[in-house]
Amino acid sequence: MIHRENSWPILVGGTHYYVQSLVFRNISAEMNYDIQDVDWNFLSKPTPVLFEFLQKVDPVSAQRFHPSDRRKIQSRVEIYLRTGRPASELYKEQKETRMDARWDTLIFWVWSDRDVLNARLDRRVQKMIEMGVEEECRELYQVAQRTKPPAISGIFQAIGMALLKNCLH
Repeated sequence: MIHRENSWPILVGGTHYYVQSLVFRNISAEMNYDIQDVDWNFLSKPTPVLFEFLQKVDPVSAQRFHPSDRRKIQSRVEIYLRTGRPASELYKEQKETRMDARWDTLIFWVWSDRDVLNARLDRRVQKMIEMGVEEECRELYQVAQRTKPPAISGIFQAIGMALLKNCLH
């Protein structure tokens, strides 16, 4: 729609994964989301079980992650369940074929020294705390306890939710 109007969309900010999925075609966009014969309950198993499974089906990916990094482990297991292939193999193919941009794209990448970035993040988190993020996270956690959404979806990935979940257990 924007291109038909002879306009240029401008995207400012967002996580690397978000920007990458908007700008580039990638394997996660091409995964089969209608698989019927997969036991999706498997993804809710404890992290050590998922990690052990990942070590068997995709040892290359497994060696890159800490055994308690549930979000990354679970995402690689999900890729395997959806495609029947290890994520490391798919990403390698994707890298070899180069990233395929969806549109003509011009990217300005703003870089910051790690110390400067950490100071900005510290200020951002402090401001969030001052504005009541802890209470907001507690309310969201209560909603999550009632609705049982996947822990890696939407707001449940936000800063503080994983920490709060661990603190409340």
